[in-house]
Amino acid sequence: MTQTFQFPEFSVTQEAGDTLLQARYFGGTAAEDSLTLAVDPIAIEGLTNLNGNLSWTEAEGTTIGVNSEIDFLSTAEHYYMNLNTNRSADVAFVMNDRARAIVSNEWLDAYSQGELEITYENQVGEDAVDTIITSDHGQVIFADYHLEERLDDLETLKFLGGGVMIDFGIIS
Repeated sequence: MTQTFQFPEFSVTQEAGDTLLQARYFGGTAAEDSLTLAVDPIAIEGLTNLNGNLSWTEAEGTTIGVNSEIDFLSTAEHYYMNLNTNRSADVAFVMNDRARAIVSNEWLDAYSQGELEITYENQVGEDAVDTIITSDHGQVIFADYHLEERLDDLETLKFLGGGVMIDFGIIS
């Protein structure tokens, strides 16, 4: 017998057996939401990304689910933007040496197909130009960061099932 647990944009299926499913689900809203993690996502084996819905299984067997509305994951050393086409919040990110991103394949496709409008203006932060990325799934601002001028600084950290992790190469 199979049991299925449904959540918005997230489902878990378990074969019935002697052990119960151990799961933690973190859901965000259309407002800006974040989640603090004890472990850096770069160290998580089996992390998958289904258009911003992140999941992995911890060593003791607990399944973790984070939905696409969680805008960023924070750790002691880094924060990771959750860039995907399911998100809806307008968020400005402070770009510094802690800035990284978990980018879904869907967001990369939207970027490469020109479905994201990218402009440069001083909207937030200091006197530097900001990168403003607008689409039908919210606006993302990279404060005091000109993406086009910094493309060579981007570093691919890890490929995931359904996406990629990148570092922006900012040195403080």
